[in-house]
Amino acid sequence: MLRARVAELERERDEALEYGQKQRIQLEGELESLRQATALGRTFSTDEQIVALNAVFGTIADGVVMYDRAGKIICANQAFHQMMGITSPANYLQLSMHERCARIQLRDGQGELLPEEAWPLTRLARGEVIASGEPVDLTFVTLDGREIQTDVSGAPILDGAGEIVGEVIVFHDITARKRLEKRTNDVLQTLLEMAQVLVQGTDRTATDELQLPSSLHSVLQRLMKLGQRVLRCTRMGVMLLNQDLESLQPVAVVGTSPEEMEQWLATFAGTRLDEHLSAEQIEAMLSSGLPIKVNIAQLSPSGRQHFYQLIPIIMHDQIIGIMALDGGQYGQDLSADELVLILAVSRLVALVLEREQLLEERAASQANELALLEANRRMDEFLSIVSHELRTPLTTINGNIQLAKRRVDTLPVPDGAPAGYHEKLKLIHELLSRAERQVHIQNRLVGDLLDVSRIQGNRLQLDMDDTNLVEIVHNAVEDQRSASPGRVILLHDNVGDARSLPVHADADRIGQVITNFLTNALKYSASDRVVEASIEVISSSVKVSIRDEGPGLPPEEQKMLWERFYRVPGIVVQSGSGVGLGLGLHICQTIIARHGGEVGVDSEVGKGSTFWFKLPLASDFVASKQ
Repeated sequence: MLRARVAELERERDEALEYGQKQRIQLEGELESLRQATALGRTFSTDEQIVALNAVFGTIADGVVMYDRAGKIICANQAFHQMMGITSPANYLQLSMHERCARIQLRDGQGELLPEEAWPLTRLARGEVIASGEPVDLTFVTLDGREIQTDVSGAPILDGAGEIVGEVIVFHDITARKRLEKRTNDVLQTLLEMAQVLVQGTDRTATDELQLPSSLHSVLQRLMKLGQRVLRCTRMGVMLLNQDLESLQPVAVVGTSPEEMEQWLATFAGTRLDEHLSAEQIEAMLSSGLPIKVNIAQLSPSGRQHFYQLIPIIMHDQIIGIMALDGGQYGQDLSADELVLILAVSRLVALVLEREQLLEERAASQANELALLEANRRMDEFLSIVSHELRTPLTTINGNIQLAKRRVDTLPVPDGAPAGYHEKLKLIHELLSRAERQVHIQNRLVGDLLDVSRIQGNRLQLDMDDTNLVEIVHNAVEDQRSASPGRVILLHDNVGDARSLPVHADADRIGQVITNFLTNALKYSASDRVVEASIEVISSSVKVSIRDEGPGLPPEEQKMLWERFYRVPGIVVQSGSGVGLGLGLHICQTIIARHGGEVGVDSEVGKGSTFWFKLPLASDFVASKQ
């Protein structure tokens, strides 16, 4: 809206300049006719020609004056008389150039007194032409005490011999335009300062003007002072609606005495909006977002009618406060320009409030983030301690179980052994095997805790070396076939004749990733379903995939699989052990990322899932193939 208003002012200025140029062109045509008449021997000082010139000058809206060689006024049009506030033309026209200039205090566009050599008449007497395209801005005091600004242009009048016999000057009154430009510049400058207040925000220090603990008071007080300047109102204040959106809280008032401020507080603080406005007025503000004019007699020192303009402060299509303006001109209806400025100030106030809300939310978010980081740090520290403390007794338990199994296996059958002795030894052996499997599961869980603790502490060590990925995949598949003899695990080796795919990697860690993918595929698919592993070369990378025929995953869950401690809800373990902490995939993703590779999952509900990872092939191998 401000840009549109500035464009409108510039257009009005251009139109005024164009009109003045047309008037000057018309006058120059008349002067040319006058010169031609002079060249024919007629004297331009005769009454006949003065009457003719006055008739021409009378039709021109700008002030036009003709001077003789000494700078005395020969004739001037009515527009000039009105512009200068001349009530006795005969007396004024008799004055000399110096007497006239002394009375009007001729000044330049910067307000400095104009030296005599720079006076327009002096310049024209030297033969200069003040062209229509290069008008001179002059400021002077009229005879009736007004200060006006004009654009001045003119030219000398020459006789047939080329001698200067007089001058003609056109005065174009630009006072209104200059005031409007100054007003616009002031408005723009003030709005820029308001924008700066918006950017700087609050200093979050209390002030004593309203004795309110609001962190917004300081910045809103500055904003109200700027608004008071640009809107030219006597008093201005902002009242916010509390969280219940009913009671009012004054937070900034400018232009008031301490007594009046107390009156503001007594009138509005803690009151409801509908105590001051009717339901129709509130609805009008809500529906239009425009100011309404109301009488608030309590704020008038005399108790008489006292009108205020109340402007809604709107954020997210909801009134969060009211801006009140008190001023003589605001007792009347608002002009279009005033409405634009008032709404601009209201919007800036809303932006300040919104900015403070976002800052508070950010501060709360940062506090929560710091608390979360601290909680994570403590949890990682706890996991590291617990995993180390658990591993020692688990190792001891596992060793004792293995020793017990061997002892049972080597026990001799005593003479006269009771019936069922062998079955009891077999049962003991089976129970020890089950315990051993559970210890292995616990060891794996503890290993996951150790790994995730190392990852969080950036202490995960990799033993990198050139290794054969085909061999790693084959070994992992064989291990799982041995661990789950009742399951079918297929391996599709899509590498042709190449029995070796060298990668620069930690073989144990890559094997850990493949094993994790395989155990998950076995766990979440039925025992009679096939699990497939495959290897394929894609450009300069090798891709390892593990496909199952489990329940599949919805798209929204696929993105969260790789987070720590995340377990997909509703997915039931279909075979094997259901023990897990939700760490395996997070560890796998980290290991592959540390190898410069990537992981992913392709899944569809009801059609199973394919977990895969890619690793870059060794550069020497890629070069040999090229």
